[in-house]
Amino acid sequence: MTEYTHYGIVYENGLVDETDSTEDDSILKVSDADDGILMSNPEPGNFEWWYFDICEPARSILLKIVLHMGTDPLRRKLFPQLAVSVNTGQKHYALTRSYTWNDIYLSKDSCELSVKNEFVLKCETTNSELGLFRYHIKIDTDEFNGTLTFNGIISGWKPLGKCVNFRRAGKKGSFYWIVPTPRATVNGEYTVNGNVNKVVDAIGYHDHNAWIVEVRNKYFMDDAIGKWLWGKAYANRYTCVFMELFCKSVRLGSMLIADHNQIIHSSNNIAVFSYQDYRKDEQLKTMLPFRITANINHQGLKGEILLMASKILERKDLLEEVSQPAKWIIKNCITQPAYHGLSAKVKIHLKGETHEGFGNYEHMYFRGKNRI
Repeated sequence: MTEYTHYGIVYENGLVDETDSTEDDSILKVSDADDGILMSNPEPGNFEWWYFDICEPARSILLKIVLHMGTDPLRRKLFPQLAVSVNTGQKHYALTRSYTWNDIYLSKDSCELSVKNEFVLKCETTNSELGLFRYHIKIDTDEFNGTLTFNGIISGWKPLGKCVNFRRAGKKGSFYWIVPTPRATVNGEYTVNGNVNKVVDAIGYHDHNAWIVEVRNKYFMDDAIGKWLWGKAYANRYTCVFMELFCKSVRLGSMLIADHNQIIHSSNNIAVFSYQDYRKDEQLKTMLPFRITANINHQGLKGEILLMASKILERKDLLEEVSQPAKWIIKNCITQPAYHGLSAKVKIHLKGETHEGFGNYEHMYFRGKNRI
């Protein structure tokens, strides 16, 4: 049973009624099927990915594992990929392996996935009432091997309900953002190029995202969404997870705050996000914020979550697979789409106290105004 009230109900095209709220399990509770495959076929225009990461602040390590199925920038094909990255204070390791749709086994009923013999992901429910899950990941490639277990300690979170439907001029698409595990304890080990690394009680996170188009009337994700920023912050007893979508004419911002293992705030468009300290990435020629502030003053909870970027961990030109002539036209006449992943120092001011910690966030720019 859901133990919190969610404020701000989201409707079609990202519109939010901030005056409405719900405690309805059928809307808020993450089910086994929510974390299964959501797309029914490899239709160009679709995207779907399962994201996991592990933070080890004592060693300044962020390990990310993503099984991603996405559409190429020219909207001609859908391609699956496994991406693994390990960032430390000094080194960066990245592995990307591409597959075909037939290489992958995906369950509709639960989070049970496999890619050849190289990647296996299985989930079990540890507490059905609270929505707690345990994930087992096994990776076996020439460069990277690992066996990791994520034990969820905060209830699954679904602030958008099932999904957000977008419609324009008869075209349709649906956006899913499901967070089955806002925070987990992770144990196991992984090996990078022969170097074994033990993982003991690290902090883990898992979410599941998708954009599904209607086959005959496709509304593409980068037509509906200009920018997308999400992240998380950890500081002592507090866990914060947030996301903001910049749609055609509205901003949709979600916020979770947990005190220890208890969700104390869940909302859409209640927290006020602001972005400062813009800097230019000279490699990708794109501006991005190095400071994010979220202010909350709602139902007796007042405070501020502050993330100050410490390092760009990853960057990607979202047109890197496009031919040079087409890329030149798009970048000079239309947009310069880019992805950035950043680590951050964190300050959380809540209940009259200030806690310092760490976090990370991702900035995806598709089109529209570069600055937020």
